Amino acid sequence: MASPTYTTKAAVFHGPKPVAPFLTISELPLREPTSGEAVVEILAARVLTYAHELFDGTRPYPNLLPFVPGVGGMGIIRSIGPGNTTLQTGQLVVIDPTVRARDNAISPDIMLLGLIAGGPGSQRLQEVWHHVAYGGFLSADLKAGQTIAITGATGPFGASAVAVALAMGARRVIASGRNAAVLECFAAKFGPRVFPLVATGDEDQDTANFREAAGKGFQIDVTFDILPPTAPFSTARAAISALRSGGTAVLTGGVQGNVELPYRVIMRNNLTIKGSYMFTREANVNLIGMLEAGLLDPTMIQHTTFKLDQVEEAIEWSKNHAGPFDATLLTPN
Repeated sequence: MASPTYTTKAAVFHGPKPVAPFLTISELPLREPTSGEAVVEILAARVLTYAHELFDGTRPYPNLLPFVPGVGGMGIIRSIGPGNTTLQTGQLVVIDPTVRARDNAISPDIMLLGLIAGGPGSQRLQEVWHHVAYGGFLSADLKAGQTIAITGATGPFGASAVAVALAMGARRVIASGRNAAVLECFAAKFGPRVFPLVATGDEDQDTANFREAAGKGFQIDVTFDILPPTAPFSTARAAISALRSGGTAVLTGGVQGNVELPYRVIMRNNLTIKGSYMFTREANVNLIGMLEAGLLDPTMIQHTTFKLDQVEEAIEWSKNHAGPFDATLLTPN
């Protein structure tokens, strides 16, 4: 007897177009979960503020087309494949979009479910996981009592970085960006542990400002860059130049192309420069622990919800509401 066929309603991306509508609402077949997999009924997924750039071709991310976009989300497990040891049907889960190949422990191919699959290895992953329903901080070894500078802090990802750094026990978070009003909002929302610093565009001046912002008797231990593609790298470079000897710079933003780094500063000060593509699996558990302990306040995010049939309106809304504490959510009909 043949297995029953299940379908799900989804917004499908067939390729970039200059104007909306970008997606097609379709019924797609669902396969039974195989070893180590689970089928999740999506309750909500976030619409990225730059989603329209993916769909209109401004950000030509490599993907196998067509596919269902949507990074991460929350849902209820409806069925489980063999080989799982802790997942249960009916369980509320958060979906980590970072998919790593399991056949190369040292340098696995990586894709972001519902967003990007760069390179042939990543697209082999995407052939299997084609549709979808606190990031680099933990790799920076930020310790309680240390000082961190965040470049690109005024966007939604940067604002989250500020909150996570505080939750991890940072003595001071230097929040840097070009929007002075948003930076002052940080100080009002998070208190005196956040030091707002407006980027001037003058690299030497910005370096001096970062050093001064650390406070008398202190230096910057870690810099964390989350700049968007359109921003100049000079601000991040200024923060790197302001690091203490033995400090660490983490790059996890969207800056495109090659950038210049201060070679002599890095060499003489024994600095560590490291990239962070998304986060480890353990980071999700730690983040949930911070929420449960009350170290992170989820109510600081103001969300606006759209139904799946309103996905085009959701894309436009998210584009126009890209503030640090705004979130656009998509839910089923």
